[in-house]
Amino acid sequence: MTGAEHLAWARQRAREFIAGGNLASVYGSLVSDLNKHDDTRALVHTDTLKQGMAILLAQGLDEVVRLRSLDEWLCRFRVPMTPNWETFIASKRWVDDLVLAIDNAFNTVACGYSYLGSLYIESTSNWPDKDAAPWYLLIGNRESFAHDICQLEERLFQFAESEGFFSPPPAAA
Repeated sequence: MTGAEHLAWARQRAREFIAGGNLASVYGSLVSDLNKHDDTRALVHTDTLKQGMAILLAQGLDEVVRLRSLDEWLCRFRVPMTPNWETFIASKRWVDDLVLAIDNAFNTVACGYSYLGSLYIESTSNWPDKDAAPWYLLIGNRESFAHDICQLEERLFQFAESEGFFSPPPAAA
């Protein structure tokens, strides 16, 4: 099993604890699982892991916000962690109206996450087809649906890298 596959497995186990309402086991399970693979062991000693504990311990946090925050937190982990990935994930923002957030992106109201100010993954929660997976990504003419937003974030990140979103600005003359 590769490090990326092991990380996906560890995320899934953490999500199962979240879905079952067993928030007390999320952190310990993830630490234990990350320690079981050479490629993920270093993730245990990151600020990203500490952020999850802060979400779990936050007092007075609305449960919907807490669950969304935990899901976002799980997606911050990546093998390998790189500065570009950190920048990409740090730019992630929930947007109730992507029409206003991203010029000419939609003809109808859509919600989802924006990245780097101009990239997005759309939530299908407002779609008439309730059988669709909860997340949608369109790159070029390739549509992707997923239950795990982390899969789509990886694709969108690869696209951002290939299109030069992380290239340094041209030097001033």
